[in-house]
Amino acid sequence: MIPDVFEAKVRALAVDGATDEEISEICGVSEVALVEMFANVLKEARAQRRVLLRRLQNAAAKKGNSQILSLLGKNELGQDGKERAGDDRWPEPQLDAKVG
Repeated sequence: MIPDVFEAKVRALAVDGATDEEISEICGVSEVALVEMFANVLKEARAQRRVLLRRLQNAAAKKGNSQILSLLGKNELGQDGKERAGDDRWPEPQLDAKVG
C-alpha cells in the first residue's frame, strides 16, 4: 500500500506544474513506477492546476489586465487577428451608422 503522505506529495508537485520526470526524481522512483502508481492522481492534479490557472487568469482579466484579456480572447474566442475567409463562426459585427 502506498502511504497517503507520498500520494499527497505527488499531488502537490503535479498541481505546482512539475513534470513526471521531476516528480520521479524528487520522490526517488522511476517515471514508469510513478505513472503506474499515480496515473489517476497525476491526471486529477493537473486538471486542478488548469482550473486554478483559469481562475487566476479570470481574476486578472476582471482587473483589466490587457495581456490576459488578449490571451483569453485568442484562446477562447478565436480572436487571433487572422483573416478567416469563409469562416462565419466569428462574423464581423454589424455596427450602427454614426450620425453627426
